[in-house]
Amino acid sequence: MKFLQDLVPGCSKVTSKAVMLDEIINYVQSLQRQVEFLSMKLATISPRMDFNLEGLMAKDAMESRLGPSGSLGTDMAMPYALNQS
Repeated sequence: MKFLQDLVPGCSKVTSKAVMLDEIINYVQSLQRQVEFLSMKLATISPRMDFNLEGLMAKDAMESRLGPSGSLGTDMAMPYALNQS
């Protein structure tokens, strides 16, 4: 809990666990919206590249559960991030 508190700006001043978790959730959602916005912006700048956002998120979720050297082989644990046209 302390580790998360240190990662989120302004969260170290909060004393209530419920308020702290709300701050952490809001911060993570804000980061997610920023990533989605930037990926859409990048897709408009480079229309020739097909960005697979779902594949990237699945890769990140898998790595967070298994670690970067999880029990799956590297070809299974790392879906293709970009599909070149």
